[in-house]
Amino acid sequence: IQERELSRTERPVESGETAYLQRDVRPTLTGDSLRLVFFVYTGEAPDNPDRTSAYRTVQLMVTVDDDATRQSNRSQNTGGARS
Repeated sequence: IQERELSRTERPVESGETAYLQRDVRPTLTGDSLRLVFFVYTGEAPDNPDRTSAYRTVQLMVTVDDDATRQSNRSQNTGGARS
């Protein structure tokens, strides 16, 4: 199993409020049923976050093919411009 932290975002939310965050993810792996997991915390997140320490967990199952990986790499290599 390959795991790595992509980023951290802090978004304060008041009681009863709903927050929506948009995340752009650039695939580095290909395959079926890849998991993209978000950990939600109340207060500070620990240095080594995991499912057991998270207040809530959001998990998305995604499929990434070779075309998506090539497009992502081309976009990164050209500063975001598409050819």
